[in-house]
Amino acid sequence: EVRTNQTYNGQIRTFSSTPGPLAAAMKDEIPGVVSTCRTRNYKGLFGIGDKSIYESSIYTDASLFDMLSLTFTQGSLPAAFSDMNSIVITEKMAHQFFGNDDNNVIGKSLKMDNKKSFTVSGVIRDIPENSTLKVDCLIPFKAFEVENDWLKYWGANGLTTFIELSPTANPAVIAKQLSGFIRKKSANEKSAVPVMIAMKDWRLRNDFTDGKPSGGRIEYVRLFTYIACIILLIACINFMNLATARSEKRAREVGVRKVLGAERSKLIFQFIGESVLLSLFSVIIGAVLISLLLPAFNLLVKEQLSLGLDQPLHILSLLGIALVCGLVAGSYPALYLSGFNPIQVLKRLKTKEGGAALTRKTLVVLQFSISIFLIVSTVIVYRQVQHIKTRNLGYNKDGLFDLRSSEALIKNYAAVKEDLMQTGVVSGTGLTDMENLYTSNNTSRYTWATKDPQADILISIRNINQDYLKTMGMELIDGRNFKVDAAQDSNQVIITEALAKMMGAGSAVGKTISADNEHLTVVGVVKDYIYGDFYGKPDPVIFYNYSGNARYFYIRVKENADIEKATAAIGAVMKRDKPG
Repeated sequence: EVRTNQTYNGQIRTFSSTPGPLAAAMKDEIPGVVSTCRTRNYKGLFGIGDKSIYESSIYTDASLFDMLSLTFTQGSLPAAFSDMNSIVITEKMAHQFFGNDDNNVIGKSLKMDNKKSFTVSGVIRDIPENSTLKVDCLIPFKAFEVENDWLKYWGANGLTTFIELSPTANPAVIAKQLSGFIRKKSANEKSAVPVMIAMKDWRLRNDFTDGKPSGGRIEYVRLFTYIACIILLIACINFMNLATARSEKRAREVGVRKVLGAERSKLIFQFIGESVLLSLFSVIIGAVLISLLLPAFNLLVKEQLSLGLDQPLHILSLLGIALVCGLVAGSYPALYLSGFNPIQVLKRLKTKEGGAALTRKTLVVLQFSISIFLIVSTVIVYRQVQHIKTRNLGYNKDGLFDLRSSEALIKNYAAVKEDLMQTGVVSGTGLTDMENLYTSNNTSRYTWATKDPQADILISIRNINQDYLKTMGMELIDGRNFKVDAAQDSNQVIITEALAKMMGAGSAVGKTISADNEHLTVVGVVKDYIYGDFYGKPDPVIFYNYSGNARYFYIRVKENADIEKATAAIGAVMKRDKPG
């Protein structure tokens, strides 16, 4: 996958979005790049007859099928993508729409978003649940390209680009060629630098800091591995303490066996063998318990984890854990018990513990110290999570419904809003082009009177209607809200508090923000709100009074409304006013 490093205010930030012309240019101009692919994710509403289902879709070039070795069960390439009105669906989606007739779906039609018809040209095997690419429908990229002119420009980033290298290609050499690739194509894009991330790193090592790989989920894998090792160590120490504490019960056995000629090495082997055997039984019981509890755990965390006992490596790993724990836990008790003096034991004389007592006390202190450290760490992490869950987001998330919008809903917004308000459970509605937590759709092209000409400040762009801020519960701290008639606010914008502070002292209302030949007047300031990274500081936002391309419809129910009844009431209105 190709990403872009972009510098804003001296800080390098890495984005997964890339410009439209990048894929073709890389294939044509960089030796070693044998195939490229452009993709754009889309949540489409597909329907046939009275059945409508939102499906995870992707606009893609046909090269993706070979790159990821997607297997056709019906149809084949290149016929599957010969027409931009063709689609390829998974077996799951075929069954959802065509039921028992899902073995013969080539040529059948599906309508997307109640307006565009596509013909099924192929069916592929379901993509595994643990795949990064989670889609049920693949649409020719040409269908997206003909409707979006911005794909021609090097400064417009909105695609995911995949590349396949020749087996003999040197990734380091290609990375060096990419360093100035976009700058050569567009002088205005001085800061954008393409970087590659290998497929094996998509899941666990996909974080970047200052433009360089800096880990990712692999840190959690390591953390949980460390915690697991610590817990096993505590268990081993506990076993040592218990084994040595009950040593008197085995002392006479050791004495008798030594009198009868048993060597110490054989006694050590016996005690360690018992420890390993006990550890093996524990692993077996643990595996059985995990197998029984895993379905409920998967349901809780919405994952598809498996124990993997059908894989030899997992079996060997479990056996290795049993062996190591058995050896560690049994080593000290074996040395301690096998060292008893048979005469003292058989005469019931008290054995001198000496260093053994000190060792046991040390183990106990170590065990409890580690336990206390883990408990304190757990409390700290819990408090951090609670802080994120309860922190002031700058808007009210409770009682908020997020629905997909449509051209018909935008056109008849006033009537739909009135019908919803008449239910008695709805207190407000609003339209926007981006989900409230969305991070992209941003630019650094805005300037104002006091801005440093050398500063590149990334600002997010949101298009909303007059009802949006109130419905979201955002606080207008200066100026006014948008007017109902968007035409009266054609050159007016509302900004967030962070951007208002960047514009200098005093009220930002009345100040001018420019972008290219566009001059905008600030009419209102909204208190900063959290979106994207809940742990970081979000970029400033500019709101436009425009809902013509709204993709999301927000509905707020009254504070004390019963959610189930409210959902039913909203559903009844939407079914009547927005069928399908």
